[in-house]
Amino acid sequence: MKIAISGGIGLEESLVERLCGHSILVLGSQYDLTKEKFLPVKRVPFIGEYPTRNYETILIEYDAYIEVSQSLKSKFLFSEMAARNGKKYFCLYYKESWKLGVFYSLKNPFSVWWKYEKPLPFFLLPSLPPAKAIEQIVNAVESKDESNYIVELESGQKIPFEEFVKEPAEDKEIFLSGQMDDVVSVSCGDKSVAISPMNEVVIDLDFYKEKLSGIFKITKASPFFLEFKVGHLSAMLFRQGRLIVKGTKEKNTAIFTYRNYIGN
Repeated sequence: MKIAISGGIGLEESLVERLCGHSILVLGSQYDLTKEKFLPVKRVPFIGEYPTRNYETILIEYDAYIEVSQSLKSKFLFSEMAARNGKKYFCLYYKESWKLGVFYSLKNPFSVWWKYEKPLPFFLLPSLPPAKAIEQIVNAVESKDESNYIVELESGQKIPFEEFVKEPAEDKEIFLSGQMDDVVSVSCGDKSVAISPMNEVVIDLDFYKEKLSGIFKITKASPFFLEFKVGHLSAMLFRQGRLIVKGTKEKNTAIFTYRNYIGN
């Protein structure tokens, strides 16, 4: 089977090793903020980028998608690709607890039964049980029983899944259509990258000041923005959700900062 893995949380190498009997492509991996690049994944074709809807033309050649990134947006995007193109979809996500969605036949994308809302920053989520996640993913890929289910990782409890909650809407492909997409702009003049979120959000700056102060130095705070250090870089978060990362022209550094510490 040809499998495309959307990586990011550090399971990529283990999955490649455990699924070595399959033809695998890895798109994205853990991001090294110091070197400002994705850590390469060995032994298989690797694309060091965050997935976007533009990759559908490449991914359509694969039989199954495994989504193990930090981004809820990416999970919704891949669900639309899987539903549109008839692909198997194995998705690791956090919703009240860590779960794996196993969809051998996904008639409708996530947006039909799960409203996209800005999630918590990845660094605030409870720790993922990596060994259990890998075992459940491998078991699902190799299983001969192709009925859809959701499994709670800690308990191992399986919940059968049938998409009877809602009828599909005409605009169900909100990510592949571009209705929901971040705006990323790079300013080479002052060496900075700005990210405007894909949907309207209101940021609680006091919440982020409290949470980020535990891992970063807060350099300035006001009712309108929060400024903090991210490694050798400086970042400004505005209450409308806009983030500016200063000191780099690398868009992936800004995207990583947003997804890991702000939430997307």
